[in-house]
Amino acid sequence: MIRPVRLLGLVFCLVGAFGCGDDNANIHTDGGAGSGGSSGSGGSSGSGGSGGAGGCPIYQTLCNGRCIPTIGDPANCGGCGITCSGGQVCSAGRCASSCLTGSTICAGSCVDTQTSNDHCGGCNRPCAAGTGCVFGSCLPGAGCGPGPAQCPNGGPPTGDNGMCNGNMAQTNFRWSLCSCTNTSFAAELFTDAYDSTMGPYMPGGLGGGVGLNGSFLATSSADIGGALWASTSAGVHTDTAANVRQEMHVGGSVSSQDTFGVGASAWVNGNIMSSGAMPINGTLHIPAGATISGTVMAQQIVREPVNVSVPCDCTPSQLVPIGAIVAAHRTANDNATINLNPNALAAGGGPQRLDLPCGYYYLTSINTSSSVVIVAHGNTALYIDGNVSSGSEFAVTVDPIGQLDVFIAGHFTSQSAFNLGSPNYPALVRIYVGMGPLNITGGSLVGAFIYSAAGLVQPESDLEVFGGIFAGDFSSTSRTVIHYDRGVLNAGGQCPPPGGGGPTGCSSCRDCANQACVNGSCGACTSSAECCAPLVCSNGRCVPLVP
Repeated sequence: MIRPVRLLGLVFCLVGAFGCGDDNANIHTDGGAGSGGSSGSGGSSGSGGSGGAGGCPIYQTLCNGRCIPTIGDPANCGGCGITCSGGQVCSAGRCASSCLTGSTICAGSCVDTQTSNDHCGGCNRPCAAGTGCVFGSCLPGAGCGPGPAQCPNGGPPTGDNGMCNGNMAQTNFRWSLCSCTNTSFAAELFTDAYDSTMGPYMPGGLGGGVGLNGSFLATSSADIGGALWASTSAGVHTDTAANVRQEMHVGGSVSSQDTFGVGASAWVNGNIMSSGAMPINGTLHIPAGATISGTVMAQQIVREPVNVSVPCDCTPSQLVPIGAIVAAHRTANDNATINLNPNALAAGGGPQRLDLPCGYYYLTSINTSSSVVIVAHGNTALYIDGNVSSGSEFAVTVDPIGQLDVFIAGHFTSQSAFNLGSPNYPALVRIYVGMGPLNITGGSLVGAFIYSAAGLVQPESDLEVFGGIFAGDFSSTSRTVIHYDRGVLNAGGQCPPPGGGGPTGCSSCRDCANQACVNGSCGACTSSAECCAPLVCSNGRCVPLVP
């Protein structure tokens, strides 16, 4: 197990049964992350795929010898010395006139006034010492102190199950939606993608692929801003207009009752039955004995055997062992350093806000009818042994200098809308749920990645996600919109280089954090077949298929 580096001179201000910290939403350039100062919400360091610029963590840039969170600093917005002026705000590392969903302009930065201790319920409304911001109100029992001084640049990366958690995230979350079995959509499906390390969300970006190890059924319109990859013979069926903006790989037949567009080449291991036009902007690969009915237009048709690999990592050895990970941290945790009672949120009447510095923390369960806010202030992992059951508002987020992985061994249920992460940096918050089903409550704000491979994931009403979902299976009768954050593919930028999968080295791209496994060692790819789908090989690296 990877353990955090122990630093001397830690200072904590203890309140009640849990620790301290401050989630100042503005970037203070006189005390940046490199010197233990506060950090805030916002956008990008322009890393381009290897963590932050100049050797800094993701979303940070080396400015005058210090790593600065240029994601939201109006004096260093997206780069050193880039100043936002004329009433602009630094939103996800870009000077802009407005913020993304869930944020408000305060002091030149995009701020979540529902959870910010400096701007609680509105700009310039700081919470007093001993209180913290819980959905816009300053309530007792929150963390305190000037910030995570013991965690420069967020602290060392966390790790579990023999893998750095950043590498675990980028390995498992390669799709906007991945399902171990089936997906069905009775209302509109729309996916696109952006890279939050390169700027704020802009509509229509490519790379938001949908992968499934079962059947794909859409009885309403489907617009997939990436690849569609369905590996089994169950195939793909649509009743209304559908559009796949990149490649399509189907292990069975494709049938459509309306127009069906494919923006690149298609591999179909079965028949094609289309009642409407099917334009394919590339080559159609189809077996010699398969039939084509309807108006199928491709640049060329190649008759050859078609093999479609499994897109989602769902074998027992590939699934994240959430229960075992949590059990390992019942004693191996940093609770004592912040005086955190593992039962602090197990029943009503406990604290409503929990601030966590970098490190590993353990709770027996979360069971409360009151609003709860959990904020991480560095590279943090939280392990919950039982269920998370909330009867009121529930939020989990992180400062942009850190990353937060939450492992829930039991169920996750909420009677009210919940907020996870931020649309400005979804790659930083990953929620792993051990038991299904998982119902996503209407009105929830999801700026995070959700892993729930144990059962059905089902939105209760219209759903919009900034990040991605890994599900056992997925079914929706309401509009589903997923803006995939390709920034998660850089989540392991602070991690040590992967060394392979055991004493004999690597056995697949998974052991190499999505890169090629060549003759038992992680190395340069020579073909896309060596990459974890839907990544492709380019100049020896496995990368997203985007222009």
